[in-house]
Amino acid sequence: MISKITLNLVNLLLFTTLVIVFLHLAKDITQDILKISSPFDYLGNAQENLSPFPSFVKQLFIAFGYISLIIEIFIVLAIIIYLRDNSKAYLLKPILISSAFLFLYLLTAALLDSRFNPWLKITAPNPIIDPRTKTTKNLIISTDNSSTAKMFKFFTGEPDDSLALAILLNAHKSKKMNILGITTTFGNTDGETSYQITKKQVELSGQNIPVKKGAVYAGQNNSEAVDFVANVLKNSNEKVVLVALGPVTDYAAIFKKYPELKEKVEYFLLVRSGPYLNKNRWFLFSFNAQPDVNSAIFMYEFGANQFRMGEEIFPVTVTDSMINRLKQINNPMMKFISSDLKKWNTQNKFFPIKGYLSRGGNMCPWDLVWSMYLVEPNLFNLEKETDSFSLHIKDRQTLIENAEKYLIDW
Repeated sequence: MISKITLNLVNLLLFTTLVIVFLHLAKDITQDILKISSPFDYLGNAQENLSPFPSFVKQLFIAFGYISLIIEIFIVLAIIIYLRDNSKAYLLKPILISSAFLFLYLLTAALLDSRFNPWLKITAPNPIIDPRTKTTKNLIISTDNSSTAKMFKFFTGEPDDSLALAILLNAHKSKKMNILGITTTFGNTDGETSYQITKKQVELSGQNIPVKKGAVYAGQNNSEAVDFVANVLKNSNEKVVLVALGPVTDYAAIFKKYPELKEKVEYFLLVRSGPYLNKNRWFLFSFNAQPDVNSAIFMYEFGANQFRMGEEIFPVTVTDSMINRLKQINNPMMKFISSDLKKWNTQNKFFPIKGYLSRGGNMCPWDLVWSMYLVEPNLFNLEKETDSFSLHIKDRQTLIENAEKYLIDW
């Protein structure tokens, strides 16, 4: 009786290990070998920072990475064989040894990830400009737009990027801003979906603005967006504001390759958390930094650290009553992007997946607030800090009322 119970426990443990290792193997193949977007991206991806170590350590770690793939394949096959025939107990010892190696390797990878190692200190230069004295109207926008996207075929994607773009497109239409191009990236959804959604939104807006597909995985350095933005900066006679409403993978790739193009940038507006969460490790709390921490840290150390958002952003919400007014707007773009706003609020009431992004089930529109600073800077106070500027909302109600005006005026 005891042996049967023990056997069942061993089988259960092995089956659990099989599922975990198989999912991790599939994730490794899609992310690291094929370098394509897939549902496995939701499992995350370790982003090891090996820069402090000598080259032989880097090469050794890469070699262990390939070995871990072989071990994962072995574990999957060996467990399947054993579960089909429990008499092949000789497989248990190599499965145990292989699993221990894999665990140690994955633990090391996690400790080398900038998001998790507690000793990491990020230093950044002083801001290269004072945005309070600048009036540049030329914008390039990077977005992980996921309006109308579906997660697991049921949950709607976060729609605040589409609202931010609607405001900026309105400012472009009225010649208050000059959008030179919009690029897309992975983040709130996969890179291809973000591209298709953004392209459709711009087409429905009636504005003739280039939309280029950017990174689809962390660390990518060869996207269409990289070439496009680099060429625009090289050929521009005026300085440009670079806006990032999502991960900054493409911007990092540009300035790693062409650091001299920094001189063509008026300032960077990168959406991220404020110092009230953790000044030295802000990326731990930033949803835009999480998908590609190394690129976020590179841009921070590069000097693209001009802005932090004050904590008064949290009570700013898009209520159901506002959504109902937006849904009544007789404009194809607004109908497109507002179709899932009510669903986002509804699912947040029952499944507050992103915690502080929801207040009582109402969306906290981070990207919308940042876009409003670009078009209505008088609604904010900008306070200079040691290595950045804190962006503070003067009056939340006034801000949201002005944002709604830009959204309704289509």
